[in-house]
Amino acid sequence: MDKSKIKYMNNIIFSVKVPYTISSDITKYDGELPPTFGSNYSELKKNELDKHGNLLCGGIEYNPLINKFCNLPESYTIKDISLEIEEDIAVLENGILKSICFCFPSGFNPTDKLNLPLFNIHSPVADNEKLLKSNDNLVKVISKKDSVFRRYVWTLTTLNKLSQLPIYDRPKPNSIEDLYFRTETQTTIGLDNQTVLFLVKLNMVKLTLLSTNQIVTIKESIDSMSENVLNYKSLVEIKKILDHSINL
Repeated sequence: MDKSKIKYMNNIIFSVKVPYTISSDITKYDGELPPTFGSNYSELKKNELDKHGNLLCGGIEYNPLINKFCNLPESYTIKDISLEIEEDIAVLENGILKSICFCFPSGFNPTDKLNLPLFNIHSPVADNEKLLKSNDNLVKVISKKDSVFRRYVWTLTTLNKLSQLPIYDRPKPNSIEDLYFRTETQTTIGLDNQTVLFLVKLNMVKLTLLSTNQIVTIKESIDSMSENVLNYKSLVEIKKILDHSINL
């Protein structure tokens, strides 16, 4: 059964699917375009950049297409732009990651991905065969000028921080109260048939603030994951907590 209907709750997008699948899973987007200015996250972003800027931000500092699209001064670097908006930001050129400023990454060091093709960026993902097979076509589709696509990603975590850098310890969960539902709204915007603006909006909420039906759907999706995916997403212990806490 596909339970992927998107619902908004406290700015959280609920896009959980049963069974869980790994694919590009992008859809055309015709709504209001990001980025979102007047960032509520600017201080949090600045704190992360001050502490771990070499891990979070790097590559080509300036791309005139990005500044023009965001309607920001030509002198603004990708770091400057990131501090103006809520979304994390990256730039792909011909499918290669050329610039990134991800203040709130999901379990990886952003600058480690610089100068890698999209194929290699996705290669560590568990059970990713379908995703990798679609890579070449995906690059062509998202690079097309004026094309806008959106994708939603979710996970559970015990770390109550928007930034999930690997250097941060993840607390061991003792109960469902220790779990957080984390979502990413990923938007790609094709600027000139080879340059792609990639924006990621992060939201988190305590799992127990979701509805009972939503929590059950999350458990069913996790139950459908392979061992490889559970390990990759650090959900092995979390699955045990859910198994203990929820009786279907």
